[in-house]
This record gives sequence, C-alpha cells and structure tokens, in this order.
Amino acid sequence: MNVLLIEDSKGDIFLIDSAFEELGIKYNLSVMENGKEALEYIVKAESGQASLPAFIILDLNLPIINGFEVLERIKHSIKLKDTPVIIFSSSTEEKDKARALELGAMAYFSKPVDYDTYMTIVESFLGILDL
Repeated sequence: MNVLLIEDSKGDIFLIDSAFEELGIKYNLSVMENGKEALEYIVKAESGQASLPAFIILDLNLPIINGFEVLERIKHSIKLKDTPVIIFSSSTEEKDKARALELGAMAYFSKPVDYDTYMTIVESFLGILDL
C-alpha cells in the first residue's frame, strides 16, 4: 500500500512511520516536507511518474505552500480527487477543521502530544479507511 505523507516535522514523520510499523501495516511511505514538494508529487502522480497513494496524510501548516492549497489541488486532480485525505494538524481551530472538510478531506485529527495517542490516531486512520 502506498501512503503519501505531507508533513514538515521530522518528529511527526518518525512517529507516524513508527506507528504504522508497530501496527504491522505493510506500506510504502512517500514523504513530502513542504507544499511545493507535494504539488510536484501530484503532477508526477498524474503523469504516471510517481505511484498513486492509497491515501494521503496532510498537515495544514506547511512551508512554502499551505495544506489548504495542497488539498484543493488534490481534489481538483483527475487521478487523485477520490484519494482519501486525512488532515493531521497541530491546529485545533474549528474554522480550520470546517474548511478542510468542506474542501474534501475525509477526516481531521489534531496532533497529539504523546506516542500512545499517536497509535490511537493511526489506528483511527486505518479504521476510517477500512484497512
């Protein structure tokens, strides 16, 4: 299973990766660390130069191009528009959650402060995606 993680925090990348491994999920993780890299990946995926992800985990607070812009681009992509996008953000603002869901995100999770909660959230990702 191909998973696209769009996240700029090395710590969060490590924790998400660790949680997937601990849960025994077989996956190929592609990590884009800013919005510009994510948009470049989307172009490559549309042209067949990069693998299409089974789902996308997207942070909103990205450098260069923010997560809302990335989400809009994903949802306007012919090849990626139906790909589930899960928002995983440090923002707890209701307006951010509402906007992300309005733009087509499947779910919105606020980043936790401890590893056990990371595990619970990753299990939730998988439950929502029926994996």
